[in-house]
Amino acid sequence: MRDKQTVLFGSKPIRVTNKKIIKSGSIKFYEPTSETPEAILDDLENIYHRTNFYVLTSGGKDSVALCDWMNKQGKLKAVVHIKTNIGVQKTTDFVVELCEKHDWPYHIIEPQPKFIYASFVLQYGFPGPAIHHMVMGMLKFKTMRDFALSIDRKNHCLISGVRKYESIRRLGNYAEPINSDGSLWFGSPFFYKSTEEVYRYVHENGLSVTPVHDVLGFSGECMCGSFGNFHEKKMIRSLDEKLADYIEWLEDGVKRFGTSYAKAFGVWGGSTKMSELEQQKMIDEFLIKNPELKPSSDFERIICGQECGPGTMQGMMY
Repeated sequence: MRDKQTVLFGSKPIRVTNKKIIKSGSIKFYEPTSETPEAILDDLENIYHRTNFYVLTSGGKDSVALCDWMNKQGKLKAVVHIKTNIGVQKTTDFVVELCEKHDWPYHIIEPQPKFIYASFVLQYGFPGPAIHHMVMGMLKFKTMRDFALSIDRKNHCLISGVRKYESIRRLGNYAEPINSDGSLWFGSPFFYKSTEEVYRYVHENGLSVTPVHDVLGFSGECMCGSFGNFHEKKMIRSLDEKLADYIEWLEDGVKRFGTSYAKAFGVWGGSTKMSELEQQKMIDEFLIKNPELKPSSDFERIICGQECGPGTMQGMMY
């Protein structure tokens, strides 16, 4: 067991002495016996009795590298990609082609109802950073939770590509590579790897990542706009004209049919200056109607990682 004395959650240090479990809200973080990918995977199997591993795959370098590594360990149950229906289609197509090329079993899952993002925008407007966790909850958290608990309630583990040192914002802000809320389990075997190590793995194993990454700097799996900007909005059209048209259609829909509240935030990527009072009002109202998504704020960093604003320098810009 590592000699761990202090873990940081935000600005509050928590003293840890000879303990495996750290609690933060509804989520529990479990300290691994060692920091290697092999040890983390072994702990998941032999300590926490996880036997079926589903790799969450956005098409970026971390998740693609993990798919390959898990497959070589003989532990890849299936690849899971979330088609958010507000993402770049090229990325979903890339994941399908990648899985078929390597003969990896895969699941393409979608939020239900299918176009819940459009309903949200008509009610509340386009999201900004402060309410990203609510949108992430609708599009990703609930979608993967429904999938995991329906396909394998007892023995599942969703393998995530998040890493402790992938960004300045993540340093000291994410405790351990194994975590759960009691029913939904996550593991991150590459948690302690550096960005250089991941890129080297991708290169040395002849892997490729979604071409969208070359343009946006992330996978484009989810373009909810919480951390978006007008420059990024222009780039979307070069990647996916249908998605660009859809965003403009939503903007027009907010003008014509949105609530008075939504109209105040009726432009994609333009809701970053929402006041604290407005943010809290929206959060309170949303959680009253969607209480099952309350835990999603704890899972925000785990689920999105470097593929979205909260885990990147992009998320520090606003």
